[in-house]
Amino acid sequence: MKQINWTVWGQLLCLLLLASKSTAQECGTANYLQTLQARYPELFEQRELAQKQLKPGMGADYFADALITIPVVVHIVFNNAAQNLPDDRVFDQIEILNEDFRLLNQDVSVTPGIFRPLASDIGIQFCLANVDPNGNPTTGITRTATTHGVFLYPENAGMTDDVKYTANGGIDIWDASRYLNIWVCDINDGIRGYAPYPGTSPAAEDGVVIDFQNFGSVTASRGRTAAHEVGHWLNLIHIWGDAECGNDQVDDTPVAENSNGGCPSFPTISTTCMNGPNGEMFSNHMDYSDHTCRVMFTAGQRDRMLANFTPIIGSRVSLLSSDGCSESCPLARFVTSNFSGDNLSYEASSFVVGWSQISGGSDIEYVAGDSVRMDPGFHALPGNNFRAHINACSGSRPEHRDQGGVVAQPPFMRCFPNPFSSSATIQLNLPEATQVTLAVFDLNGRLCRQLLSDVQLDPGVHQVNLLKDATLVPGVYLVKAHTSHGSMFVQKVVVQSE
Repeated sequence: MKQINWTVWGQLLCLLLLASKSTAQECGTANYLQTLQARYPELFEQRELAQKQLKPGMGADYFADALITIPVVVHIVFNNAAQNLPDDRVFDQIEILNEDFRLLNQDVSVTPGIFRPLASDIGIQFCLANVDPNGNPTTGITRTATTHGVFLYPENAGMTDDVKYTANGGIDIWDASRYLNIWVCDINDGIRGYAPYPGTSPAAEDGVVIDFQNFGSVTASRGRTAAHEVGHWLNLIHIWGDAECGNDQVDDTPVAENSNGGCPSFPTISTTCMNGPNGEMFSNHMDYSDHTCRVMFTAGQRDRMLANFTPIIGSRVSLLSSDGCSESCPLARFVTSNFSGDNLSYEASSFVVGWSQISGGSDIEYVAGDSVRMDPGFHALPGNNFRAHINACSGSRPEHRDQGGVVAQPPFMRCFPNPFSSSATIQLNLPEATQVTLAVFDLNGRLCRQLLSDVQLDPGVHQVNLLKDATLVPGVYLVKAHTSHGSMFVQKVVVQSE
């Protein structure tokens, strides 16, 4: 009878179990960070000092009610037509990124019930830049034809991050203190993307790289690679802490033995990590699980990301005063209408409709039987349902309203001009009578100016002057409005020197 070598079979069984637990390396960030640390050890020393100042709740304390908007520039670097992704793919990816960070993604419902209370709106949104580093109008998309082949992600200290340098066949970064730079190119070894943690790379390389085959919802990754890599760029560690039963420095994410692949069954419990009874949070964006079940960030991850914008840690704080998304950008509006048989007009004042900006004063009218087309990437066929996503540059997602084919303007607050040097106007649009409290705070949460205190206002548009004086020295402030009906608005304003 043939003898069975149980030692060999045991080793094979362990390998099979490990293969079912972990997937191929999808994200190159861990190796990339080793490269950066070898090249720039002084940056990691500075980062360690900053991380020691990170206190639980710090991000939530500073930005409990605020909404941070990050201007984005997408650099498409291509050497063939397939890699030269159309604008629609970029718009689609930014929308997915916003949905994932604002917890507006419909598939968040697949989160196991025990983890759903932890799923969090991060309070960060992204807009394609409309002002370039020189102050000129831009689409927020650059295109660079290259003769460079596949871009090798720098997994050792001898490799250059070529895609981030014009001289090496890529494209130079836009000012990282004002923009989130995302390079889209062909990456080697099946890597879907990589990114530095805050403060770990020089300014010339401080941005996210995503493989062109994993950018946008039509890809196998369903556009979720961006949420994962931007999470790294905002200081999130892989859910398993890049070590067996490692620490991701977030309290409300359970310990994980390793990365997960596919869509595991709940609960996925590790006897090594002793993480029962609920097991691992494979539904988290920072795992390697399938993108159909990787759908949420936690409140603890929110706090860790927001801490990057505080004056103490502050590796990303300069983005708060960026002018990359100017005040011509509108508030967020989501509209769903059936155009069959009806006339529908929009007063398009600074709206971005169907991913195409419409100048102030324009009208868009749909008449049954006609087609509506606005370039780029917008086309509504006659008689079809049409969803217009009015892209956000500030404000939160409003309640959907549709009154007889005419879309009601949601309540909002805006401040203009912004930045300002002597005075600004705060504009409030109120759908109903309410009492309003309006005040200005610094980034430490200290009250700088009380503008209104439980003042009764009628429905309609109201304007309040904001004058610069000794209480508003040059810097970044938050204007907060509360109504007696429970609505709350927060607007970042920047005071400049005259």
